[in-house]
Amino acid sequence: MRYEPGDYVYPLDLSCAVLCRVTRAEYVPLTGKAAQLLQLQPTDEEWTGARSLQRRDDRVVPAYPRQLDGPPPDRRLLRPGHFQSA
Repeated sequence: MRYEPGDYVYPLDLSCAVLCRVTRAEYVPLTGKAAQLLQLQPTDEEWTGARSLQRRDDRVVPAYPRQLDGPPPDRRLLRPGHFQSA
């Protein structure tokens, strides 16, 4: 999936679901394919003031509009292959 600044994502490697806003997306070459390096800014209050995070595009999942207004989703539902529909 291609990400752009302003998109919202959940990093997969954190112990809890932390909603982040993409602030920068750069294309980087990887062996055999193109990838994006994403600069992320957490939006959760407990992460306010935290430094921004960097993740490759294959280490995040998109946050769908329904997820933005509700409580953090169950971590199991964030795993690839378990995407929630919008």
